[in-house]
Amino acid sequence: MLARHQSHRVSYRKEVGSSRPAATSRHGNRHIPYARRVCAASCDAPLSNDSKDATVVVGVQARRRRTGVVTKCSAAASVPASDATPPAETQQSSSAGSQNTATPTDAIINVVKAIMGAGAFALPWAFTQGGLILTPVALVVSCILSLYSLSMLCRATDLAVTNNLATTEEVANYSGVAKAAMGKLGNRLTVFMNLITVFGIACAYLVFLANTIGSTPFASGFSNKALIYGMMPFMCALSWLRQLGGVSIISAFGNFTVVLGMSFVTWYASGLMTPTSMSALPMFNMSAFSKFFGPVAFLFFTHFSLPTVRGGMAEPKKFFNAAVVGFVLCGVVSILFGAYAAIAFGPSVPSVVVAALEGSSMATIVKLLLCANLLSTFPVVARSAFLILENLTLVHTDPEAAKAGKELGTVPALAIRTAFVVFAAVISASIPNFGVVTSFVGGFCCAVLTLVLPPVM
Repeated sequence: MLARHQSHRVSYRKEVGSSRPAATSRHGNRHIPYARRVCAASCDAPLSNDSKDATVVVGVQARRRRTGVVTKCSAAASVPASDATPPAETQQSSSAGSQNTATPTDAIINVVKAIMGAGAFALPWAFTQGGLILTPVALVVSCILSLYSLSMLCRATDLAVTNNLATTEEVANYSGVAKAAMGKLGNRLTVFMNLITVFGIACAYLVFLANTIGSTPFASGFSNKALIYGMMPFMCALSWLRQLGGVSIISAFGNFTVVLGMSFVTWYASGLMTPTSMSALPMFNMSAFSKFFGPVAFLFFTHFSLPTVRGGMAEPKKFFNAAVVGFVLCGVVSILFGAYAAIAFGPSVPSVVVAALEGSSMATIVKLLLCANLLSTFPVVARSAFLILENLTLVHTDPEAAKAGKELGTVPALAIRTAFVVFAAVISASIPNFGVVTSFVGGFCCAVLTLVLPPVM
């Protein structure tokens, strides 16, 4: 959609002090640039003869019709260079941009953290269901489709800024890109799906953390509800990380925990490996597609959280290449881990491979690593929802500040993030199986945000 705007846009810029001679008219007035005079005439704008201290910006937008091409010209009246003052929006962009210091390495770390989590420990079961050939093929296809979709999302973001449909700050999250590409309806749709997805993730994380910690020896005496409320302060504290640099540090720790957990599982599985282990598994079992596709596909369906990672970079143009590195790295690790653990544990491997370690001290260690991984994942995946809620609050409380691209104050922002986590904890602890429902709805919304909306943009 945004590509249509780009295909009809041609820009000419003449800056003060340029060494190139100005284009002139064949009908006299050679001291006045031709493009400037023509566009001013079409807009009935007065011209200044002082062309030495002027900056002329000419925007030409052409739209094809049946009878030819209709050209619209808009010219800015000449402004002395000494009196030129950047608008407030530009000033805010500069100040906000100075806070975006994340590097491509930070982006890779955050992308890997968004992808690799507790879901990776369901891959051995997926390999036993789909087969040692079909499952990795499906994983590679899912990775390629997700990257292609992400490239369209990044291109839509760039076109929105290039066509002056939005500022860099406005497209720093998924809903901002959707608003620029599809208008208010697209914005409202993505805001709703993003909030539902993140809220479902928050509820699922709290329930998983409570169940996992409750299965360890030192927490067996606590109820599930008490453990949910016990995890709530940790998630609240992590939600207070507003700058991407701090999130990257937590993400790096989370990546370390998930790799360490996989290493423990692999080491344990190596003692179970036999020469005939592979023969017990299918190679290509298409009939089990509905079972193995979920853990494989949703591994890469993280697009709702990635625009905020891109928006936090000092050089957003480098984000996609960093994302490719992160996606490929996760794909390789997932295939190796899933296939090896599936062969070692055999067809009877549980849906979460950690359960196969029960009865050993290693099971407790891996469970604690899983909990640490989930906690470190939360700031990355929840960041998009927090920014949406903060922006909505700023729009209603201070519209002028919102138009200028300013951020919500620290105190109200932290209050919103805390309330979000507390509400998720109360719902998860009070309503049985609510996490299952929100996870299902969130999974559907996540698929739409990954595969459906980016091509539409």
